[in-house]
Amino acid sequence: MIDLTGRVVLVTGAASGIGAAAVELMTGAGASVAGFDLRESAAALSMTGDVTRAADLERAVAAVEARFGALDALVSNAGLFLAGGGDGPSPQLEEENFAALGTLIPLGRYGRPEEVAAMMCFLVSDLASYCTGGIYVVDGGYTAN
Repeated sequence: MIDLTGRVVLVTGAASGIGAAAVELMTGAGASVAGFDLRESAAALSMTGDVTRAADLERAVAAVEARFGALDALVSNAGLFLAGGGDGPSPQLEEENFAALGTLIPLGRYGRPEEVAAMMCFLVSDLASYCTGGIYVVDGGYTAN
């Protein structure tokens, strides 16, 4: 198990999908987690705002530092989802086509939010202390196909 005790993490896009899974996993691993989204999240410190507005982000960082005394990691997750919210097919993508696209993934299924959040947890942990500037693909082998 990854230990994030003593870490302070800010997760954007924290209210649903991958962001909500990251909040849950990181909190369970001992981190103090702040969530930032257009809607309230389950994070210990939940803030609402828009990541496209610099003033909202500055306010969020200041609130994290005021509450926890520091900010160790930012998980920039907002905007990574399909238009449908990240928990299923986009409204513009018919269910049939969504299922068909899943067959193109070598593992034969779409990933679950907690599978992507597990990589985020690893990257925030001391286990990734020598990882810098990388691109970490969590796609079930799709890009290697």
